Amino acid sequence: MNRAFVDAAHRLVVVADHTKWGQVGLSTIVPLEAADIVISDTALPEEARARLGERVDDLRLVHTGDEL
Repeated sequence: MNRAFVDAAHRLVVVADHTKWGQVGLSTIVPLEAADIVISDTALPEEARARLGERVDDLRLVHTGDEL
């Protein structure tokens, strides 16, 4: 079902906070490079930012309420 949603979408946006970085899931829906935009929070480590920046075209970091 998830792959059908991805196939039908015009854009793929991944929203994941910094705690998801480095976690291994049970399955993969699509490779990260398939994402048009990845949105995470500013607590994302520099190493993760660099690696994501190499793999996706548009990495956006947002401030959370905890940071304000």
